[in-house]
Amino acid sequence: MNPRERTLLFALIAVLVLGVGVLGTYYWFVVPLKNYNLKIAAMKDENLKQKMMVEDFNSGKKKLAIARLKSLPATPNEASSEYVSYLHSVLGESGLKVEEVTPAQNAVDLKPVTNIPGIKTVGHKVLSFQVKSRGTMAQVVDALEDMRRTPYEHRIKSLNIDRAENSPKDENAKLIIVMIIETLLVAKTDNKAGMPPGVDVKFMFMDGLMGHMNAPVGLGQTVATLVLRQSTPVETDRKYAQIASRNMFVGKLPKLPDITETKWIKEPYVAPPPQPPGPIPRFIRLTSIEPARQEAQYLNLFYRKDERKISAKENSGYNTFLIASDDLNYVFFLGKVLRVDNRDVFYQVKDKVFRWHVGDTLDSSYGEGANFLSIVVLDEFDLEPDMVWGKKELEKEKEKAKGGIPKKNVKGGKGK
Repeated sequence: MNPRERTLLFALIAVLVLGVGVLGTYYWFVVPLKNYNLKIAAMKDENLKQKMMVEDFNSGKKKLAIARLKSLPATPNEASSEYVSYLHSVLGESGLKVEEVTPAQNAVDLKPVTNIPGIKTVGHKVLSFQVKSRGTMAQVVDALEDMRRTPYEHRIKSLNIDRAENSPKDENAKLIIVMIIETLLVAKTDNKAGMPPGVDVKFMFMDGLMGHMNAPVGLGQTVATLVLRQSTPVETDRKYAQIASRNMFVGKLPKLPDITETKWIKEPYVAPPPQPPGPIPRFIRLTSIEPARQEAQYLNLFYRKDERKISAKENSGYNTFLIASDDLNYVFFLGKVLRVDNRDVFYQVKDKVFRWHVGDTLDSSYGEGANFLSIVVLDEFDLEPDMVWGKKELEKEKEKAKGGIPKKNVKGGKGK
């Protein structure tokens, strides 16, 4: 084996050892590390889900405890008797004349929100009451406000109000009020006979224990008041009492203007600004350039298909070009050619200089006035704008804004 073959053999062995090392590192270190990272990420996600489930459970447990304080007894017969007595009380105090309170014969079982295998009901029940009464709108509003403030798990499912007498001009005309009220019977709620809703009976034992220990009495009622506040609906800025001041049988009335404060001054007519006929600069393309003659041609496919010539020579008659509608009612801008290079045309609009590359559209070059060249770029191209011409164009623009010169009288095209 000569030295050359020996060197090649050593190189081959080194390559094999390096390849085995790379493969071993990948399969014995990189792949297990990726799998471990995936397992860690999956465990973190699962831990987060379990944590959220625990938080939801604790939150629901707290809501359930407050709901039991606001619930009627879980037995439908006891709940019906207690709520009928409450309705006669709250409606009578508001001034309504209760004619009929009819509880539903059977309570409806509530089903789980999400399907749970083997679970068809959650134990809660809904008991409905139909109430028929007579009174005024102010009395109805008072009754609804008292019911809203009462910490019961109840809601008015439907409310029907109709006239009881054919006297629409009488503000105190009696109304017929028919309501269907639903109450929630939370599972495992104890009967609290003689106790107001939202108060736990257990707190009374605390008062008795405090009395035996010569401690301040009333702590239990204080805690009950705090829990009652938690179970009371949140106050809003709505003023329900104002409903009685509105006639619900009449639609919204228009607000009449105050003639004494109206200024009958006829304002002068201002014509709206003219709108562009279309995206004309998108259809104007620089087609050819003749740098030796300082001339170029562009094509406007929006109106016509013949080429238009522009030139950098001052007295050529093509030194400026006007981009406007065919009837000159709308003018985009008036440009002046400064120089024609091998692949570009440099033109000026007002006091800004733009670069138009051969084959590009005027819209990509002008960019609604945002693509002007900076002073640094102008220095690189050894190019200076015509400040005298630009100043005149700016003065013309100010006169147009004041209404001195209409846009359709702006001269361009083959002008200077």
